[in-house]
Amino acid sequence: MRALEGRKAVLLANHGVIALGASLAGAHQIVAEVENLAGQYLDILAAGLAPVILDEAEMARVTAKFSGYGKVG
Repeated sequence: MRALEGRKAVLLANHGVIALGASLAGAHQIVAEVENLAGQYLDILAAGLAPVILDEAEMARVTAKFSGYGKVG
């Protein structure tokens, strides 16, 4: 439970993803995105590239840009 504080999803080693959403469909959508991002990460590693990790300031900027993403009106 502590791992979920301030988050919508966590990865459990050797088990998979736990996600929280406003509904089952919402939680499923979050799980699908975590799985998608994990696949992208593995693809980057398989290509011999080093993933670029955003620092806190850049994450805050990106989060602010996406704060209204997918919301109507």
